[in-house]
Amino acid sequence: MRIDMKNIMAAAGLLHDIGKLIRRGGGFGTHHYNSYSFIKQIFENSCIYSDKEVDYIAKLARFHHDSQDDPIDIENGKKNIYLNMLRYSDGDSASERKEYTGENEPSVETEPLSSILSAVNSAFLNDAVIQDILVYYPSELYPFHPPEKHDGREKTPNLARNVLDKFTDEVKYELKRSTTKEQFILSLNFLLKKYTSFVTSSGKEDIRDISLYHHSFTTAAFAVCRLLDYEQFGNRKEQTYMLLTGRIYGIQEYIFDNINKNIEKPLKRIFTRSSLISVLNTIIPYQITRELTLYPFNIIFSGGGTFSIVLPQVYKDKAEEILENIKLDISKLFENKIYLEYVLKEFKIREDQNLYSFEKYFKEASYQLNSKKYNRTVDYLLFDNSGPYYVCKNCGINTKKQGICTVCDIENKWMDILLEHFKVDYQKTDIQNLLEPCSLLPETDNQPCIYFDYAFAHEDTGQIMDIKQTGKTRIKKTEDMCKNCYDRDSCDTKGYEGDISLNCLAGLSKNDPMMATAKLDVDDLGFLLYEVYPFEKFDKMYPFSISRLSYISDTLDSFFTTYLKKLIETLYGNSVLILYSGGDDILLTGKWEDVIKAVIQIERDFGKFIARSDNQREITLSASIVFHRSNRPFNAVMNKVTENMDIVKKHKDGVIISDCVLTYQNLNSALIKSNELANRVDNHDISRKLLFDMLKLINMTNQERKSAIAVAKKAALFNYYMERNVISKEDLSTEKKEHIRSSLYDLVNVGADSLDFSRLVLELAIRKTKVRSEENE
Repeated sequence: MRIDMKNIMAAAGLLHDIGKLIRRGGGFGTHHYNSYSFIKQIFENSCIYSDKEVDYIAKLARFHHDSQDDPIDIENGKKNIYLNMLRYSDGDSASERKEYTGENEPSVETEPLSSILSAVNSAFLNDAVIQDILVYYPSELYPFHPPEKHDGREKTPNLARNVLDKFTDEVKYELKRSTTKEQFILSLNFLLKKYTSFVTSSGKEDIRDISLYHHSFTTAAFAVCRLLDYEQFGNRKEQTYMLLTGRIYGIQEYIFDNINKNIEKPLKRIFTRSSLISVLNTIIPYQITRELTLYPFNIIFSGGGTFSIVLPQVYKDKAEEILENIKLDISKLFENKIYLEYVLKEFKIREDQNLYSFEKYFKEASYQLNSKKYNRTVDYLLFDNSGPYYVCKNCGINTKKQGICTVCDIENKWMDILLEHFKVDYQKTDIQNLLEPCSLLPETDNQPCIYFDYAFAHEDTGQIMDIKQTGKTRIKKTEDMCKNCYDRDSCDTKGYEGDISLNCLAGLSKNDPMMATAKLDVDDLGFLLYEVYPFEKFDKMYPFSISRLSYISDTLDSFFTTYLKKLIETLYGNSVLILYSGGDDILLTGKWEDVIKAVIQIERDFGKFIARSDNQREITLSASIVFHRSNRPFNAVMNKVTENMDIVKKHKDGVIISDCVLTYQNLNSALIKSNELANRVDNHDISRKLLFDMLKLINMTNQERKSAIAVAKKAALFNYYMERNVISKEDLSTEKKEHIRSSLYDLVNVGADSLDFSRLVLELAIRKTKVRSEENE
């Protein structure tokens, strides 16, 4: 029987360190011997692997570390070419090549995994101590949750044993149900992701910033690349790999373009377009690896419209051919509304015998890819004179199709598909299948599939090869919601069924029928990914590595797609919608008051992933909030959101709202103070007109020079307003009058650096006290 060496290397790469999970749970013996025992036990009596293949996988794991004492019971011993491939790949993954010293080198097995965001944050802190770094104790990846403060090592063994037991049972089940070795590898990779993403890989460093999963799958990726290049070029210790980075450009412009009252079902079309982008972003990297006959673990990261894949050199030409075909298909299917650009280049882990320096290749690829946003490939934009053009009746673009364009036709077919209840057969990952959603579905339950929701994936009987959680939220109309809507008499979508509309969201506010749309984005992402590592901390050096890069990218993407979806649904389930999320940003819309609260809450919860206290945070978010009417074209709204984001990014760690740039703390304070003023108006302590008068004084301060005459004029006006609206009121106590006067005086008489804050407080209070019958002011 011929041995399938590519599958052997894939299995050995994925499982070579599974013995570490056994040791984390209190098991004895070296981790590589435990890996050997685990493989022999799990694969016993396998129907798809021969005894010879099982023995080879187990021995590669058993001997993947150098040992001076143990005999190497494998063909050619230490010179076994496949064993050396795995050894070098192991080092390439973590960018660390230590001579293994066995049990003579102490290893603290029960130390938990460091949160990589917290670890990166510590690199900026001169006075950081190891206890400041947040950690993950062994647990399942789903549901995704924040790290916690270090609470000792005692609870690690029980948690690790629990994870190991579940992992073992599910691996056995998938091995039994899989009909091919390739099918099993797809499931095995997912199970490692599910159960070892919160298990530390290293047992020796102070900062444990590489998870067992990210080290294992990147080791497997390198090992398979080395094998394929070896078969073509022969053996090379210093391997040269291919890095493929790609990005879909024009995503937000496509999702929100021409979204107005003239387009059919505007909000539903936003959701449909966003879902299409999620599916497209999922399919592209999988289509590439599938057509190259590689594995999903060759995908280092995929999310937010970007992806990175590690390839062998031998597949360079074939990869370019596949990519060009994908670019052409995207151009045709999406009528050039979005486009794919990519960079494909060689990279070396080490350029000499001592230094790991391959981060420069990733930085170069990232910068080259970013530049293509402004230097788009024009090959597919050429005028086609083979026949007439028509105007799409839905979106209005010029198209070769009569009636509606290709992309609007695709959207119509996806309109009623709930992505959370959809799955894609891995063998059908081809973007041409977007034309007919049913062509992406598996024909049987025994096909490895990609799911878009964790709950659905585990309710379904199909085989899971990955879960790409969609971060969008949808709100279904209910009878109670409609009865409580302040705009129910002028509703544009009658009935209690289906998704709510933009008008429904505006109708939730009892005061100003205004909406807010907000975007939050991580500051300096490129720096975090490519510039922080290597860094020295606690007298040890932590190098840049592909496993660290993958870990931090996955963490950010999971925060924005998985964690924030649950947060928004829990706190603002009927008033705030997530329109798009992934990678390093999120876009919200909804009831204006709750959108502001959601922005503040997101920033707070982001801090839970970074540091134990706010004064230790160096990784930050910027936010842009725009008020608008529900019938305003959404592309105009997004243009304003983007324009404001460019402004606040110059400040960083802040939010821009109503042309005011504030800290998140000040935004929260503005909400509190505006509530206090609104309550004063509701209780008839002050009039709403007084708020307008105070706003005039603020604007006067902003417009006039600070001369003695201007100051005196402002003071006189303030005293006049107080006398007329507060002091003269007989139903107010002297104490209450003085409190009102003092709070308004403090709000109005501020320096130039606090004018934005005071103006926002008054504007929010005015919005909150608006009566629905009033005309727009």
